[in-house]
This record gives sequence, structure tokens and C-alpha cells, in this order.
Amino acid sequence: MKKIFIMRHGQAQSLSVTDESRMLTDFGRLEAQSMANKLQQDCKIDAILTSTYVRAKQTAEIVAAKQESIRYQDSFDDFIPSGDAENAAELIKAMVSYKPNLNNWLLVAHMPIVSYIVEQFCPDNMPIFATAAVAEIHYNEESGLAELVAMHLPDVGEKAS
Repeated sequence: MKKIFIMRHGQAQSLSVTDESRMLTDFGRLEAQSMANKLQQDCKIDAILTSTYVRAKQTAEIVAAKQESIRYQDSFDDFIPSGDAENAAELIKAMVSYKPNLNNWLLVAHMPIVSYIVEQFCPDNMPIFATAAVAEIHYNEESGLAELVAMHLPDVGEKAS
């Protein structure tokens, strides 16, 4: 059984030169740190996949700093907000298959694709993600079946304005 954690990035700047270059706010860094602490307590992440956008990479870096077991990291355009969820889910499945010794995977991406990816793994489940929220999916690679077992939220209080 593999675990796939699908995470939305922390709160990001509302404006930037391009959507791709939007960075985390101070509050977004706090959200990511909160979730990094939860993941550190609950699970050892073996691999991290991210979108190519700055805010997703920044979130992943915060999580990675709390993990000692990461053996693979990469970023792909398949995970950008307007990406194709079916292709993104197939890429995740391919990476899991290609790296069989890695059991716990984290994807850091964006709304709405994170919701659509969960639905690709677990039909009839399309959660709306708060910033830095994580969907925990248990995935049976042999059968191709997956179960959404939990939604985890950062514990940081109210969003900054």
C-alpha cells in the first residue's frame, strides 16, 4: 500500500508579474510549516512532486526541511492549476510504479487541479482544498484502487488580510 499526500500550496501573494511567479505570503509560510510539522509526526515522506510554480516549490521546500527520508524530488508542468487532472494522476501512478521502493509520496500543487486529481484516484470524491490542506490517499498499486482516508488542515488560526 502506497500513501499519496496531495497538498495545496500555502497562501500566496494575490498579485505578481505572472501567476507562475506568485510567492508565499508570511501567512502561507506559517501554513506550510504547520502542515510540515503534522506530516513529520505522521509519516516519513519518500518523494515530493510539485508544480513548476514558485508557490508550490516554496511549500514543498518547507515540508522537505522537516523530512529526513526524501529520496526523490521533481517538478512538472502537469501539476499547474490549468493542468489536465487525468494526465497528472497517470503521471503520479507512473512515478510510483517507476520508483517501487518509495512508499510515501507528496504532491504540492494548486486549486483546482488538486481536487480533480483526488477525484481521478477516488471517484466521487472531489474535496475543496484550503491553502496548505492535504488529502491523504491510500493507493493499492496492484489493484489500482485508492481510498481518500483523511483531509488534513494546517493549524494556524485565521488568514491574514
